[in-house]
Amino acid sequence: MCQPPSQQSVGAILGTVWPNVTVERLQPIPSFGPQRIYEVIVSNGKTLILVLPPPSILRLLRSEQLMVASEAVVVRWVRAALSRNPAGEMVAASDKDTDLLRLLPTLIHSSQERSNELGFTYSFLEPTPGSPLALVSRSLTSLGRERVDGQMGQLFRQLALVTSPSGMFGPAVAVLNPSSLHRTELGGSGPMGFGGAATWTIAFHSMLESVLRDGEDIAITIPYSAIRRQFQRLSHFLDSVSVPRLVAVDGTNESVILVSKPADGGSAPQTLFTTSINTSLKGKSAVDNNNALDESKSSLRVCGLRDWSNCIFGDPLLATVFSEGPSESFLEGFNGTKTDPGPAQLPLGRDIIDDVDSADVRLIIYQTYHATVSIVREFYRPHGDSSRRELEARRRLNEVLSRLVEVQADSKRKHPRPSGEMSPAKRIK
Repeated sequence: MCQPPSQQSVGAILGTVWPNVTVERLQPIPSFGPQRIYEVIVSNGKTLILVLPPPSILRLLRSEQLMVASEAVVVRWVRAALSRNPAGEMVAASDKDTDLLRLLPTLIHSSQERSNELGFTYSFLEPTPGSPLALVSRSLTSLGRERVDGQMGQLFRQLALVTSPSGMFGPAVAVLNPSSLHRTELGGSGPMGFGGAATWTIAFHSMLESVLRDGEDIAITIPYSAIRRQFQRLSHFLDSVSVPRLVAVDGTNESVILVSKPADGGSAPQTLFTTSINTSLKGKSAVDNNNALDESKSSLRVCGLRDWSNCIFGDPLLATVFSEGPSESFLEGFNGTKTDPGPAQLPLGRDIIDDVDSADVRLIIYQTYHATVSIVREFYRPHGDSSRRELEARRRLNEVLSRLVEVQADSKRKHPRPSGEMSPAKRIK
């Protein structure tokens, strides 16, 4: 087992940031992913989160190799991006940006070198207040759940309005800090080693090939040929994604969402993430409104995410919430308004989602990816009820592959691969 860090070593690192500060308490807390997380209470009254890499005995997917660096890079860059104008000058954040900034942790200090007192890469974050939704979700009323979903939809909309600074697609750590990538950690050189990919099709293909190679490395039984064949046949549907938007891929997991109640039973300030409560009351009776308003005074408020490590610049539909079936409240928050379903499987706003008409096909492709990741992850790190989760993921994979077979490839949409870009299938080793 991996030894936990000592208070002395943690204090020595924090001393370089805050001289004369001591660590009063250091304790592990549950983590959504394989990384190790500790709560650090220091003598200046602050409570920090220390994020360390997973224990060396754990086997990681290629996409999980840089989780600590990814979270640090994303948090630092998003905060800076929302606080600066195009000329790079510090400016007062807009109301919408301020709301998003409130949901971001603050990066206090990080190091991607192992030559330090801890012997690991690490990040110290000052978290947003709140507890994981998983701890209280069972006690939520249906109305309370709708409000949380609506706020999450609004959060994902605001994240999607943040776009890649270079116009490149791919994992956020590759786009924002390509120097942190190493050949041995990615399993080969590719577009992710050069600041991302020029198109979403190339970026997603690299991500898909990465998890397929993870499965092949330990001989997991998966229909690799069928997955590759269907992607090759239908990949042109991804060409219409032209804007690399920020996506927290698994940000709607209940272990990741942080929520809190207004202090002392009072109502929270009206912000972008709470105005949906008033909007949802329109058209209801006075009695219903009064009851809803009474409940809103103590209802949960989304106040952040526990884990920002799995972020990409690409199609917002890659977020797992869309593959799992988002609620009407989430979609209303994400779209910014109620949207008629139309011909698409989901009612999606065209101001955020590129080529809504092809969204159904893209979603099936993404569901194939997520199901494959779930299967491989259970083999890499089996625990608890892994067999049940693996079988469920296999069922989903078989279902979505059957649906992909039925999709007719539209020859008019096919485009040649941009010159100079090699297929990730030929590149990743």
